[in-house]
Amino acid sequence: MVEGLIRSRLLDLSDFDLYLANWMENGRNEIVVEFVLWIIQRFVLELKIVEASELPNSLDLLYRLVSQYQRSGLKPNNRYARAPACCVLCVLAA
Repeated sequence: MVEGLIRSRLLDLSDFDLYLANWMENGRNEIVVEFVLWIIQRFVLELKIVEASELPNSLDLLYRLVSQYQRSGLKPNNRYARAPACCVLCVLAA
């Protein structure tokens, strides 16, 4: 369903990005963080139908989460905490 809305541009990505960034609650909402990671992986990296620049707030928050983990020296014990580093760095490098 989300894919159809994004492909057809029926979803305003700037509003969607703000909504997702707020929903992530600085990483406390793991389900939304994983959903955002899936969106980035699927639509930005794989299908290339969304530009990274269309999701600035979500990417910024993910980047801050990665930086926070790197500075703390903690090893994340859950899946979403390990994934942003790879995902965000790939998108930012592109």
